[in-house]
Amino acid sequence: MVSGLIGLFVFAFLFFFKPFDFNILDYSKLEILGFGGITASVFTFFYCVLPLFNPHIYPEKQWSVPYEILLFVIILFCISTCNGLYINYLNNLDFSWGNYYWIIKKTYGLGLIPITIYVLADYSFKNNKTKHTADGLNKRTRRRDALKTSKRVTISSNLKDTSFVLDESQFLFAKSEGNYIEINTLNEPVKVYRLNLKELDHQIQSNYLLRCHRSYLVNLVRVERITGNAQGLKLYFPGGLKVPVSRKYINQVRTQLVDLVG
Repeated sequence: MVSGLIGLFVFAFLFFFKPFDFNILDYSKLEILGFGGITASVFTFFYCVLPLFNPHIYPEKQWSVPYEILLFVIILFCISTCNGLYINYLNNLDFSWGNYYWIIKKTYGLGLIPITIYVLADYSFKNNKTKHTADGLNKRTRRRDALKTSKRVTISSNLKDTSFVLDESQFLFAKSEGNYIEINTLNEPVKVYRLNLKELDHQIQSNYLLRCHRSYLVNLVRVERITGNAQGLKLYFPGGLKVPVSRKYINQVRTQLVDLVG
């Protein structure tokens, strides 16, 4: 949907404003629409097709304004390359490094400014939205003392005949490390067990524990404060420990806190 709108914008811009000597080259509406189709196709490939083969191509931890601008620079390079081939096809031209440089220069000249404006505006929107969410959740964290529990659960690990007892009232969070998890608790050193987060969550079955990231399972009752930026939320625990919340888990964290304290 978004890729299609971007493609239509490119078509409309080229058709009505006629930059890059389009007033001289005799292109039909359908041929100009081809440039919009190329743009839409490249965006679709990068944002819809490529993630199917590599879901981690846009990692949350690496997202930043420079990272996204770099991504758009690569996308513009692909668009300009395809546009150059398309122009050669329309005009029956052989490949020329001069023409190739011309189309790259024109494409970047047209695309870099609006893309930079978009990325900065997008960053500001995400940053403000997540900070607002963090402020709202911080008000709720101050009303959870009565929810603390002394529930103790025996957890079976993946090592034969090996188990351990987890005191939910002392549990802060678990971090995934390959086939193992690190258990962080109050006033105790970090302990490592052969287990994964899904199995731990299934065995505890607690209303207070929640997956907030593909690598973390947290005890919401023990969260002391919450901060937020464009990349997502961060949960702070006793001892200055902090855990990231991926953007896709923000709504779940918020909903769970609302359910716990009303």
